[in-house]
Amino acid sequence: CVCVTGDMAEGARITVRHLHALGHDRIALLGGSHQKRGTSSREHGCRDEMQALGLESGLRFRQELGYNLEDGSSGVMKLLSGLERSNWPTAIIAINDLVAMGALRQLYRMNIRVPEDMAAVGCDNQIFSAYTTPPLTTLDLHISELGRLAVSYLLNWQEGQSFLHQMENTLIVRESCGAKLGRRQFAK
Repeated sequence: CVCVTGDMAEGARITVRHLHALGHDRIALLGGSHQKRGTSSREHGCRDEMQALGLESGLRFRQELGYNLEDGSSGVMKLLSGLERSNWPTAIIAINDLVAMGALRQLYRMNIRVPEDMAAVGCDNQIFSAYTTPPLTTLDLHISELGRLAVSYLLNWQEGQSFLHQMENTLIVRESCGAKLGRRQFAK
């Protein structure tokens, strides 16, 4: 068995810590399916870090959806419907950059300013994430490097060997998280 992957749970913890350092304590997780291992790992990482930081009951704001643009857009509407504005999450962690991009579009349509009113963070560091409005903060999974490592392991594989390699992720901080605005106080 050759398994080369990013540490999804740790990547989620890094993202939650970053948002919390900026003053966010109501953080939503948007997209993904509990049936997928990567999504489940991210969700557990988010929940564990939120609980470690004493944030509101782990993942109070969780919208299980898919992985595309429309899921991000519809997810924002589902997430915010029925909530008083004062109870909205102050930050959204999207399961991937496509969901984040759909969320950004819907937030714009609803006149919710990113990052002033709500921060947004994606995952994957897709090429377009630097070109969204505002540029998307995202977790870089180092996909190219993971691919190179997997091929290298396979080329050097000998029968009976197993490899598990977990690569660290890197948070790419851009404008959508509000880091340039500094730590802020949000209504509780």
